[in-house]
Amino acid sequence: MTGHGGGVNIRGIDRPCHHGPMLNPDGTFCAIQGTTTPLVPPSAGCFGAVAIAGIGGSAFNPNSGRFLVTNASASATDLTEGTVDVINPNLGSPNGPFVENSFLMPNCMPTSIVQGPGNNFLVGCGDHDGEAFPPNEYVIDGTSGNILATITNVGGVDEIWYNPGDNRYYLAARDMPSGPVMGVIDAKTNTWLVNVTTNSNSHSIAVDSGNNHVFVPLQAGTICTTQSANGCIGVYAQQ
Repeated sequence: MTGHGGGVNIRGIDRPCHHGPMLNPDGTFCAIQGTTTPLVPPSAGCFGAVAIAGIGGSAFNPNSGRFLVTNASASATDLTEGTVDVINPNLGSPNGPFVENSFLMPNCMPTSIVQGPGNNFLVGCGDHDGEAFPPNEYVIDGTSGNILATITNVGGVDEIWYNPGDNRYYLAARDMPSGPVMGVIDAKTNTWLVNVTTNSNSHSIAVDSGNNHVFVPLQAGTICTTQSANGCIGVYAQQ
């Protein structure tokens, strides 16, 4: 199994894998030889992580002094269980950081996390390597892990962004069931505002807090107008 290119069989279904590269003893990536189970070993001596989905984004919570890390592979048997893991940096100890707690994110493949106002954190939820979930995102308390709000109007999210300029969250929802969109959530009320159409696989996003312009890399498609054959950076602004 290799990062983004191999596969694993779960419940009798072949699924792609990512975040789990396998390496040769000399440090080079193993060659791919098959995408079904059982996989033919790419080469003798391959080693590395075997991850169905793996670790996603992370954020530091200055209110608790802890790192929050999204973990899509919280359970080896239940693909609907994802977590946000709390990492204690354990400063000054020779033992180093350790996982202090885990917050369960039901029916969610946690892909990303970002701090909003106060102690609120938005958790981006995507699909779990071939197993689709209904759209849902969570706003949690970054210290207790309590779910403060569930947003079901946008899903299939990869990257997310909090913009203090307009107090909104922006979500790159490339796997939204109805088609790829950029979702917008009001961070004050934790309510969904709108979904705006993007192009296929638009999974990255950034916002300029000075003018509240949103930047989304777009693959080839009609939204890119004169650059529709090449792809472009879409710039979105409020009207």
